[in-house]
Amino acid sequence: MNSAFFDRLRKGIASEVFANVTRIIIQVGGVPLFLAFWGPAGYGEWLLLTAILGYLRLSSVGFGQATRNQMAMDVSAGDRDRALRYFQSTSVLFLFIGLVVLAGLSLASTAAPSLHHVFSFELLSPDGLRHALLILGIVIAINLQVDLLDAGFRCEGHYGLSTFLIMFSDLVTFGLVVIVMMAGGDQVMGVACYLFGAVFRFACLRLTLYRLVPWLDFGIPKSSLRTIRTLALPSLAFMAFPFGQAMGLQGSLIVIGAVLGPSAVVIFNTVRMLSRYTVQLTVAFARLGSPEIAYAYGRGDMSLVRQVHWQVCRFGFWAAFLACGFLAIATPWILALWTSGQVPASPDMYLTLLAAVCIWAGHTLVALVLQATNNHQRFALVFLTLGIAGLLLTIPLARSHGLPGVAFAGLMVEIALLVYVLPRAARFGGGKVGAFLRHVLTPPSPMTLRLLVAKTIG
Repeated sequence: MNSAFFDRLRKGIASEVFANVTRIIIQVGGVPLFLAFWGPAGYGEWLLLTAILGYLRLSSVGFGQATRNQMAMDVSAGDRDRALRYFQSTSVLFLFIGLVVLAGLSLASTAAPSLHHVFSFELLSPDGLRHALLILGIVIAINLQVDLLDAGFRCEGHYGLSTFLIMFSDLVTFGLVVIVMMAGGDQVMGVACYLFGAVFRFACLRLTLYRLVPWLDFGIPKSSLRTIRTLALPSLAFMAFPFGQAMGLQGSLIVIGAVLGPSAVVIFNTVRMLSRYTVQLTVAFARLGSPEIAYAYGRGDMSLVRQVHWQVCRFGFWAAFLACGFLAIATPWILALWTSGQVPASPDMYLTLLAAVCIWAGHTLVALVLQATNNHQRFALVFLTLGIAGLLLTIPLARSHGLPGVAFAGLMVEIALLVYVLPRAARFGGGKVGAFLRHVLTPPSPMTLRLLVAKTIG
């Protein structure tokens, strides 16, 4: 049994457990608190602000994820000098992107009165919206560098520690927002808490990384435009995933807010949040499997790439399937208790959302092997195209069928993605679709993971 792999896996699982507990605390505890202190209208406005933050975070995802994968493959192949070139080059790029985002939001803040009218804000004033946009710009600039620090942790196998530090900072930030709400603060003060959290997160990761991986340092000596160019294609492709996903997540909230109003945003977001708790299980398995696939691919061990991918899909699919089955039965009772009856449980909506989440888990896990090895360009184009199509479909369905129509549009997108990616990813590394499906649809056992650990070589 390989001790290095087992140690990484043990720490990674522990960090993912902590991450999921933290997300549950934030999401489950947040809804009743926001409703109690800010009311449905104020909470809806907060969701719209955080939706803007979600869109702005997309500015780094492409190069951040491509750099993570490339650095992991380089270090696995024994080329730390090349990994440092990617680290420093991406750092300079992120500094430039951060300044552009900050300048863009500064310009957008001058149109705050118009934005205030478009989104029908009731509690947040135009001046408050202007200040919130400026603060969000600074938060994005800092988080860009945090994404790069995460790549530094992952390339040396410390992905579990990175996840822990990031989620701990999120917990601290949430605690500050709660304190602000209880003290009578508004949404602008809540956004200011996000700024403190970003600074705290950066400091924690930077100090820890300096101690664990001293050869990784910020600077410009090894940065070059040529290095950035080598990541351009996979990076642009990676950006298609969050943009496409944002069409269904943040984009659908904005459509609902414009068509049905802020109160409908609260209802849909709360029910979808509950249905997407299973997403955290899928993300946990993907975060554990992605660096291990990159390490194996960097060494040229395609057999191990296939083994890790298939096992991740197997465990992740069954975890998501069982969780969705539980929520299909328990959602009405959970919502009644969780929101004190303020959010109704529409079976048409929540069952459709659960089906969409289950299909989402399938294509996300299947496509992991393409994304972890920077071989995802074609799938990314399809993902973005279907995301745009789904958002366009959401508009008429929201008008004609309300919130269940929005949920149905999302389900159609997830099914189309799974149909496209399944045959392509299953064959990656020499596998066959039939064998892949038989493997994944067979319930896993602890022995499965034990055999995988025994076969891992690094």
